[in-house]
Amino acid sequence: MSGYTLMSIFILKFESIALFNIIYCSHHIRSTVIANSIEACQDYGVFYSFDAVMQVFNDAKYYNTTEVRQLMRTYQETYPYDPRRRYGKRKPFIVVESTRRDSRRSVGWMLARSTGSRYMSNPPRSLVPLRDLFDNRGGLLRRAYFSIGMYAAAHDVLEVMYRYPVVMAGYWHDQAAFAIAKEFQDIKDLPPPGDPVYRWPADLLKPDLVFFINSPDRESGHWRVTPRPNVFKPKLVEVMRRMYGMPVLELNDTFLYDDILLRMQGHLDSYLPGRLNFQQVFYKDIIGQGNNADEQT
Repeated sequence: MSGYTLMSIFILKFESIALFNIIYCSHHIRSTVIANSIEACQDYGVFYSFDAVMQVFNDAKYYNTTEVRQLMRTYQETYPYDPRRRYGKRKPFIVVESTRRDSRRSVGWMLARSTGSRYMSNPPRSLVPLRDLFDNRGGLLRRAYFSIGMYAAAHDVLEVMYRYPVVMAGYWHDQAAFAIAKEFQDIKDLPPPGDPVYRWPADLLKPDLVFFINSPDRESGHWRVTPRPNVFKPKLVEVMRRMYGMPVLELNDTFLYDDILLRMQGHLDSYLPGRLNFQQVFYKDIIGQGNNADEQT
C-alpha cells in the first residue's frame, strides 16, 4: 500500500472522528441547553413530568408538612392505578383556555352541553378541598399542587373518555403560560419560539384540540374588564402562541359566547369530522349552571 493511500485513509478517519465529535458536541450542547431551560422553568413552577412535580413534594422542606401529607394521601387513595391500559376507541378530548377564567368556564360548559360531553375542570373535584391550604402557602408549592391536579384530572378523563367525549376548562397551558409570562419582564425577554419551555409534557394526556379564547379587555356584552394589567396580557397571549406539541386554535374576537360556540363547533366539525354531534345551546339557557357547574363523571 502506497504512502499516499495510507495518508488518504488517515485523513478520512480523522475527518470522520472530527465530524462525530462535532455532532456529539452539538447534541450535548443542545441537550444541556434544553435541560437548563426546563430546569429554570421548574424553579418558577412550570413542570414537564409527573416526576418533576413529585420532586417538590419530596423535598425536605415540604414532604412532612400537613398540606403535602394530606395531598399525598388523597391522591394515592383516589388514584391508586394507571387507567391508560384501556381498549376501544377513545372519544374526543377538548380543552378550552382563555385569558379570562369566567369566559373559559362558561364557554367550556356550553361546548360540553352542545356536544353531549362530560365537563371537567382543573383541579379536579377530588383535590379541590385542599386548595385553600396551598393557596395560603403560595409559591412553588402552590404551583406543584395545581400541576399534580392536572395529572389527577388526566386520570379522570381517561376513566370516561372511552364512553363519552370530554371538555375540560383549563389544563396544562393555563398554569404554564401564566408562570412563563409572569417570570419575564417583557415580550422581548421571553424564550424564543421553539424553546423547550413551550413543549407539552411527554407524560401528560394530550387533548385532541385546545381552543384559546383571546378575550377582549374592554366591556362589551358579556365581557367585563380584565383584572390583569394590560402589560401582562400581551405576554400571556404570545406565550400561548408559542406553545407546541399540541394543536392550539386561537379565537380572536369580541363576539358573545353564543357566537364563540358556533365557531368552535365549525372548527370541530372540520378537525374531528363525524366524531361529535352538535346541539343548539344558548348562553341564556345555561347561565347559572355553567358558572356553578360541578364536574360530570
